[in-house]
Amino acid sequence: WTLLQSKVGSNARSGLSAGPGTPATPPERRASMISFVAGDAAEIKDWIKCSISGIGKQPGTYDIRVPDKTGGYQELPSIPRAGLRKAGTDSGMHGASQAEAFAAGEEAEVVHWKRCGIAGRGSAPGTYNVVVSNRREPQVSDVPAVQLRKVRNPNWLHMGDPALPSRVPGQDGGVCKSEEACSKILVNCVAKKSKLAAQNCGGHCDVVFVGDSILERLTGWLCYSNNPKFQDSRQVFQELVAARHSKSLILAGSCDETSQTLYTLDNALPGMKPPSLYFVMIGTNNIPKGGSAHALRGIRAVIAKLRAAHPSAHVLLHALTPRADDGKVLRFQVHIDEVNRELVEFVAAERAKGVPIEFVDCTSTLRPHAQRKEDFDSIMLHPTPAGYRSWLTCVSPVIDRTLAAIAER
Repeated sequence: WTLLQSKVGSNARSGLSAGPGTPATPPERRASMISFVAGDAAEIKDWIKCSISGIGKQPGTYDIRVPDKTGGYQELPSIPRAGLRKAGTDSGMHGASQAEAFAAGEEAEVVHWKRCGIAGRGSAPGTYNVVVSNRREPQVSDVPAVQLRKVRNPNWLHMGDPALPSRVPGQDGGVCKSEEACSKILVNCVAKKSKLAAQNCGGHCDVVFVGDSILERLTGWLCYSNNPKFQDSRQVFQELVAARHSKSLILAGSCDETSQTLYTLDNALPGMKPPSLYFVMIGTNNIPKGGSAHALRGIRAVIAKLRAAHPSAHVLLHALTPRADDGKVLRFQVHIDEVNRELVEFVAAERAKGVPIEFVDCTSTLRPHAQRKEDFDSIMLHPTPAGYRSWLTCVSPVIDRTLAAIAER
């Protein structure tokens, strides 16, 4: 119980804000940014009794007291108003927070996120059936997505809308200790990439690759972690792609989710001439924070930004590559399969409108889970040089064909 109470304040704050200076995401948008599959671990919104001590130091916040095991109180400062509600508002777990003001001494309830498991989809769209341990009735049906969230990782930083740009990295990546320090590194990396983009491959880029660390490793170096240990992967790219298309540019970043990709594009696109082709593969890092819905929302935004800046450029949108599940917390591959199915439909709809975009899926060249050791690194996410060779052997002819068709127009 003491441990539970010590987590209430951070739960109330972290579940309601995307970070300093970032406005809270409206509930209706949050619901479109998150999805689960059966077997995922999650957290469900719950409420715990408290009393209001007074107004907090930050605007729109209150200092509160939460009862502890000894019969005394634990003081929790600066809890956002959105993390509080009037006492007795709703005895269930789905109650919405209230926007009214609170008075010192008033009894209230503070939000707490409690661990649960996803049993499956609910009977209504956007709802889920969950199992909550240590409850008299552990089964809870038809919980709205807005009342659920992914299990938080302490390394996560940016928690905002995946369709909006962010200079705050998605996670610290083990290379920095504060949001400010991590943001400084990201901004510096984006500046370097933007400077490179402004060179336009010496005149005009044939193909620009947009993505995360899976693509950035093909440069031989990861900027965010200052890691130059991927020269073997770079050599594979040089042999299979750059040897035929020397005017190629990779705009990708390790740890990047779609928000960081959008920030990169905001800085790089103004100095770029329209390339012949964009190759886009982004979204796998979105999945821990919001599942397939989070990734899809961000991917659509990335494509829209590229199209707005360079409508004449052709786009090859590649499927997300296979990934091992995260223990008992997240079934990565099920979410990835959902993303890829939706991307097929998205591309078909765009093509029907005359948009020059094509869906590419070379993931079959990467071996299935039981045989993946040679193709993937130790975390079963990034291809090894052998995996890159298999994958690019499939990708490269698609690029060749597309560029040849563009040249004939």
